[in-house]
Amino acid sequence: MAAETTAYVDESMRSLSRLYVLAAGFVVQSGEEDTVAALRRVLPGRAARFHWRHESEATRMRMVDAVRELGMHALAFCYQADHRRWAERGRVLAMRGLLWQLRVEGIRDLVLETRGRGNDEHDRRTIAQAERAGHASRGLRYRFSTPYADPLLWIPDLLAGVIAHARAEGNDRYLLRLAEAAPTICMVEA
Repeated sequence: MAAETTAYVDESMRSLSRLYVLAAGFVVQSGEEDTVAALRRVLPGRAARFHWRHESEATRMRMVDAVRELGMHALAFCYQADHRRWAERGRVLAMRGLLWQLRVEGIRDLVLETRGRGNDEHDRRTIAQAERAGHASRGLRYRFSTPYADPLLWIPDLLAGVIAHARAEGNDRYLLRLAEAAPTICMVEA
């Protein structure tokens, strides 16, 4: 990617289908303020954030439309479990795939939605191992944030929710509505 770009990352899980989705939306740093403004216009009333699972159908559709109009590059890594500790395994495998793709595309900035101190530490170890193995760029700049502090995390929340909805529930209406802005979906295996 030519311009300085940041990957914003969030997850979605569907327990019954043992599906783990890690999605990334790529935002050009010079356009971050305009992107945040476009996302904020979608929220109803005094809502402080967007969260796929808690939104109405109308809000979901407006956010899908907003992300489609932004036309950003997006990726998702999906893991369909075959293992009893599927969520942890899915996260690690999906993260490795994402880190490799960030390296290939020359993206050195990453923002992950925080999952709490212990889980964030686990992600730090996964990133460090990927760097040592040459699967991630050395010097990758990453941080953890909340969707309240960083509205750009609403993008991967939406993308992960859309993909999980399509794959676990067999309903791809949101994915189809994203059209060309739909993420490239990569399946990861153990």
